[in-house]
Amino acid sequence: GRMYVRALNSGCRCVELDVWDDGDRPVVTHGHTGSTSLSFNAICQTIHSHAFAKSPYPLILSIEQHCSEGNLRRQADMLREIFGDSLLRPDCDAQGN
Repeated sequence: GRMYVRALNSGCRCVELDVWDDGDRPVVTHGHTGSTSLSFNAICQTIHSHAFAKSPYPLILSIEQHCSEGNLRRQADMLREIFGDSLLRPDCDAQGN
Protein backbone atom coordinates (compact mmCIF):
# COMPACT_ATOMS: atom_id res chain seq x y z
CA GLY A 1 0.00 0.00 0.00
CA ARG A 2 2.99 2.36 0.27
CA MET A 3 2.86 3.15 -3.43
CA TYR A 4 -0.78 4.24 -3.16
CA VAL A 5 0.12 6.53 -0.25
CA ARG A 6 3.03 7.95 -2.22
CA ALA A 7 0.83 8.58 -5.29
CA LEU A 8 -1.92 10.23 -3.27
CA ASN A 9 0.55 12.35 -1.30
CA SER A 10 1.96 13.61 -4.60
CA GLY A 11 -1.50 14.81 -5.64
CA CYS A 12 -2.52 11.93 -7.89
CA ARG A 13 -6.30 11.92 -8.55
CA CYS A 14 -6.66 8.54 -10.27
CA VAL A 15 -5.36 5.20 -9.03
CA GLU A 16 -5.72 1.79 -10.62
CA LEU A 17 -6.60 -1.31 -8.64
CA ASP A 18 -5.99 -4.64 -10.39
CA VAL A 19 -8.37 -6.91 -8.45
CA TRP A 20 -8.26 -10.72 -8.52
CA ASP A 21 -9.82 -13.59 -6.61
CA ASP A 22 -7.89 -15.18 -3.76
CA GLY A 23 -10.39 -17.77 -2.68
CA ASP A 24 -13.32 -15.96 -1.11
CA ARG A 25 -11.59 -12.60 -0.85
CA PRO A 26 -10.59 -10.00 -3.42
CA VAL A 27 -6.93 -8.98 -3.55
CA VAL A 28 -5.03 -6.24 -5.36
CA THR A 29 -2.13 -7.51 -7.44
CA HIS A 30 -0.71 -7.33 -10.92
CA GLY A 31 -1.93 -10.62 -12.31
CA HIS A 32 0.50 -13.25 -13.53
CA THR A 33 3.56 -11.19 -12.53
CA GLY A 34 4.47 -12.75 -9.20
CA SER A 35 3.92 -9.46 -7.38
CA THR A 36 2.68 -9.40 -3.79
CA SER A 37 -1.08 -9.63 -3.26
CA LEU A 38 -2.62 -7.09 -0.91
CA SER A 39 -6.07 -7.19 0.66
CA PHE A 40 -8.62 -5.14 -1.31
CA ASN A 41 -10.13 -4.05 1.99
CA ALA A 42 -6.77 -2.87 3.38
CA ILE A 43 -5.90 -1.02 0.18
CA CYS A 44 -9.27 0.76 0.17
CA GLN A 45 -8.81 1.74 3.83
CA THR A 46 -5.36 3.13 3.00
CA ILE A 47 -6.69 5.05 0.02
CA HIS A 48 -9.57 6.46 2.06
CA SER A 49 -7.17 7.61 4.78
CA HIS A 50 -4.92 9.46 2.32
CA ALA A 51 -7.28 10.43 -0.52
CA PHE A 52 -7.61 14.09 0.40
CA ALA A 53 -4.37 14.73 2.28
CA LYS A 54 -2.89 16.80 -0.56
CA SER A 55 -5.84 17.61 -2.80
CA PRO A 56 -9.50 18.50 -2.31
CA TYR A 57 -10.40 17.24 -5.78
CA PRO A 58 -12.29 13.98 -6.43
CA LEU A 59 -10.35 10.74 -6.59
CA ILE A 60 -11.06 8.23 -9.34
CA LEU A 61 -10.60 4.55 -8.55
CA SER A 62 -9.99 2.70 -11.80
CA ILE A 63 -10.78 -0.90 -10.91
CA GLU A 64 -9.61 -3.57 -13.35
CA GLN A 65 -11.80 -6.54 -12.49
CA HIS A 66 -10.79 -10.19 -12.65
CA CYS A 67 -13.12 -11.46 -9.91
CA SER A 68 -15.98 -13.88 -9.47
CA GLU A 69 -19.49 -12.58 -8.82
CA GLY A 70 -19.14 -13.32 -5.12
CA ASN A 71 -15.99 -11.24 -4.81
CA LEU A 72 -17.55 -8.46 -6.90
CA ARG A 73 -20.33 -8.28 -4.31
CA ARG A 74 -17.77 -8.31 -1.49
CA GLN A 75 -15.95 -5.41 -3.15
CA ALA A 76 -19.17 -3.41 -3.48
CA ASP A 77 -19.91 -3.96 0.21
CA MET A 78 -16.38 -2.93 1.18
CA LEU A 79 -16.48 0.19 -0.97
CA ARG A 80 -19.80 1.30 0.55
CA GLU A 81 -18.58 0.55 4.08
CA ILE A 82 -15.15 2.21 3.75
CA PHE A 83 -15.97 5.24 1.59
CA GLY A 84 -19.53 5.81 2.83
CA ASP A 85 -21.03 9.11 1.67
CA SER A 86 -17.84 10.10 -0.15
CA LEU A 87 -18.52 7.38 -2.74
CA LEU A 88 -20.34 8.74 -5.78
CA ARG A 89 -22.99 6.29 -6.91
CA PRO A 90 -25.11 8.27 -9.42
CA ASP A 91 -27.17 5.40 -10.84
CA CYS A 92 -27.86 3.88 -7.44
CA ASP A 93 -28.48 7.20 -5.69
CA ALA A 94 -31.15 8.19 -8.21
CA GLN A 95 -33.04 4.99 -7.37
CA GLY A 96 -32.52 5.34 -3.64
CA ASN A 97 -30.22 2.30 -3.31
